[in-house]
Amino acid sequence: MNAQTDAALTEVLGGTEDELDRAAAIKGPMVNAYFNTIARLIENSGALEEIEAWEAGKRKSGAGRKPFVTAKAVLCVFAMNAIWGEAYSFTELSKTLQYRFTPEQLERLGIRVDGATKQTWYTRLWRASKRLRDAIDPWRGAPLNHVMSREEFERARLGYDPVYEARAHRLSDLLVAASARILPKRYLEGHNGDWAIDATCVPVGGGPNPNEKNWPDYKWLTNVDYQCGWHTRDGDHNGKHLKTSTPGYEIETPVLIDAKNGGYMFKLIPAMRMHLPGEITVQPRELLTRMAEFSEKRGLVAVDRAYSSLKVENFQEPLRKLGYEGVFDFTKKQLGINGSLADGKIIFLEGSPYVNLMPKELREIVNWGENGVPKGETEATQPKYSKKDVSRILKLREPYRLKRWGVIEADGKQRYVYPDPDGYHAFDPGTNELSDAEKPTGKIRIPADLPEIKFLQRFPYLSDDWIRAYGQRNQVESSNNELKRLGGPDLKDTRARTGRGFAYNYLCAIAAVIATNLDRIRRGIKDIYEPKKPKPDAVKPCSRRGKDAARKATSRRGRTKAEAGPPRT
Repeated sequence: MNAQTDAALTEVLGGTEDELDRAAAIKGPMVNAYFNTIARLIENSGALEEIEAWEAGKRKSGAGRKPFVTAKAVLCVFAMNAIWGEAYSFTELSKTLQYRFTPEQLERLGIRVDGATKQTWYTRLWRASKRLRDAIDPWRGAPLNHVMSREEFERARLGYDPVYEARAHRLSDLLVAASARILPKRYLEGHNGDWAIDATCVPVGGGPNPNEKNWPDYKWLTNVDYQCGWHTRDGDHNGKHLKTSTPGYEIETPVLIDAKNGGYMFKLIPAMRMHLPGEITVQPRELLTRMAEFSEKRGLVAVDRAYSSLKVENFQEPLRKLGYEGVFDFTKKQLGINGSLADGKIIFLEGSPYVNLMPKELREIVNWGENGVPKGETEATQPKYSKKDVSRILKLREPYRLKRWGVIEADGKQRYVYPDPDGYHAFDPGTNELSDAEKPTGKIRIPADLPEIKFLQRFPYLSDDWIRAYGQRNQVESSNNELKRLGGPDLKDTRARTGRGFAYNYLCAIAAVIATNLDRIRRGIKDIYEPKKPKPDAVKPCSRRGKDAARKATSRRGRTKAEAGPPRT
């Protein structure tokens, strides 16, 4: 045990390492360490005030019986089941409420103990969660107990209310941010403002079984949960490829990373948004805003091709206006020239600005290395560029590249300085011959709202800096996988979420992120005060002779010949 670790954990999470481990392992009666943390998180988030305002707007007067189970209790129960790795079914949620809290804890949640039956507790929990779900459910009044006909769905779609969708996002913003802010700011002083964003599928029960295959839009009316969409790993999320599609929702999460050194200690998720699979036009902009609110530092944002392919106003422009810079990857069709500025004097190659005076091989090397050299482009017979060739030739681009000058301005503009005119040879972009054309000098200010700068990013594509930064995008993929971990938040197992609908699944996802953030805070603090000792490098044979010697040096079960004794007869 480490006294410093226990002191820090008690300050932040309310208990020592042993107490927190016990709280996560023993599923009732609830240990006060975690209970107080969850209750404080919910109380300080601002979510309860929002919920009260939403429900007050629905009530005609203040008369009537007060609900037995409060919204605070519902949120606490969802979060606790995520921490314990219990299912989010209403049966398991009601068991937590009935059996896994002490009378004092129930009192803090606004619930009195009255010795009610199991069925009564189930009904109370279901009704309380239904009130909360109704407050954030954009699908107004449509049932979730059968596969709808087309006419029923059209009526349900007409009743869709974006105001309630905004409420659901607001609830997520408040609770998820509160779980990340449990960690005192001093622990985040080492964060340099780098992030990674990615989306992952939250599947729902049921299979892809359209009952009318002649419907023009396959993604609707193929599941009892008519509110969900269809997720596929490759291609459009339109539900047409039934064998490779999964019914479900999609959540987007940003994660704190260190794009330069890797291995950031607190991989927190300060925001989360849920939507239909593939509908990422709006929510990435909102996530960027939540990231900026969480931390004043501005660094890099690593994302996959789905985000960099968005229109400039949907990602690149808000990204740069908030002070961030991107780290992007490209499809095969996007390699080469992405745009031009200053009457063609500047071209963007894989997101980096260059003067348009370089030889064609340098300009097209990434495209040719990936897609092959088109016929007639070179005198040689279709040369093939290896990865080493591409890497070597890419370095020859450097004298032509414009360099960043200063920081991004408040309106997203970035100043660049032209390269040294004496540092490169000018080639005519049309004839690919040496040219005595005038070489541009000075500085240029590039705006954030031009379609031509859609792929603008910090580092040259495939450079060492780019590889190092983009490689840290796997941190958000790992993070999303952890949200689906069996025995943990478990957003992958559809049997753990027997409820239906956008609002119910959103509450489950919020609870999963809260539980994950608290666990990462605990692990991060422990790593600070109890750093892991580096493993000694294993001695590896460096040649075939060395491998043979290593193999002969051991016999049965890894023992040396002397230890093993004489061979069996």
